[in-house]
Amino acid sequence: MTFIALSAVLLLACALLLTRALLTERGYRRVLRFGIRVTGEVVDTTTRIRYDGGVRISPVVRYWVDGTQHRALVRSRTPAVLGGTVVLDVDELDPTVPWARRETGVSPAILALGALTALSAFVLGSAFA
Repeated sequence: MTFIALSAVLLLACALLLTRALLTERGYRRVLRFGIRVTGEVVDTTTRIRYDGGVRISPVVRYWVDGTQHRALVRSRTPAVLGGTVVLDVDELDPTVPWARRETGVSPAILALGALTALSAFVLGSAFA
């Protein structure tokens, strides 16, 4: 009984995380299709300790949209050099949230969460068989 409850909780958690990742990906795709591309200057960096003890360095960029200067933290997989430039995709309706340009294709997080959700569903289903 405990096994079934734990499997159900794991399946629910994976499904919620997968939904969140898919919504984020949909937002990024919308900005790619309808947004504008600007170049931002890296003015600062922030560091954050990850869950596994590693360090994630994220650039803080300054960019201009329609004559208005914006400054924002950008989550990017590629390291940025202080004073360097970063290509950003920005939604014209909300230019305060830039997206760092990344390679095309589906995000690896979505693939991993999809696989984990399918595995959880399989384990939960086999518990009832």
